[in-house]
Amino acid sequence: MVHLASPVPYKEPNKEESEKIVKTAVEGALSVLRAAAKFGVKRVVMTSSIAAVRDLFPKDRLPTGTPYNEEHWSDIEF
Repeated sequence: MVHLASPVPYKEPNKEESEKIVKTAVEGALSVLRAAAKFGVKRVVMTSSIAAVRDLFPKDRLPTGTPYNEEHWSDIEF
């Protein structure tokens, strides 16, 4: 089973939009996990993308050449 899609905004979302994006992503992931459990899937691999790093919007961009690390992940409340 593969689930790779998640909503990614093209502009910085407001609080209401952020909540909707997160809710949609969580519901999608839970749907996959429930289906996997129902059908006896033994392993589910969750993947991520650059969208999980604070670099989507200009105010968050790092200077060119700066490596990303664990400090650059999106805020847990995002």
